[in-house]
Amino acid sequence: MLLTVFQAWRTQVHNRRSVRPLLQLRYSLPQGGTAELVLNSIGLGPAVIVSSRLLLDGKPLGGLDRDSVNRLRAQLETRPHATTFVPGEACPRESSHALLSLPGYDKKKNAEFTNLLEHRLRIEIVYESLYGGEDFRACFPRTADVRT
Repeated sequence: MLLTVFQAWRTQVHNRRSVRPLLQLRYSLPQGGTAELVLNSIGLGPAVIVSSRLLLDGKPLGGLDRDSVNRLRAQLETRPHATTFVPGEACPRESSHALLSLPGYDKKKNAEFTNLLEHRLRIEIVYESLYGGEDFRACFPRTADVRT
């Protein structure tokens, strides 16, 4: 009996791990290419967005929804392209989404965008697997603690 309970528990653990999502936020600034802040889903299963926080210069703007991202973009001289997410939306496994992107990036001309990504912007995304309740987090920059 004890062995059966243990095996059932191990099967449940294995099943949860087999669909564990993993989100990463990374940016690139290639001269002449498309500069972007990308959300990559590199885990084994889809990530369900629970909540998100967007901060500019330490001040909360909201989440990764359209209104909040547009408030961010309105404060910039050059308006980057954007992709938004709302709570409950799933990010499929092995997918990439450019949260902010600027085609034809020029280091001198687009210094404001560089400064935004390297110094001013903070993002936190709370997500879970299809099982729910795990409270996984992806932060940008990775060492940032945006929970205030």
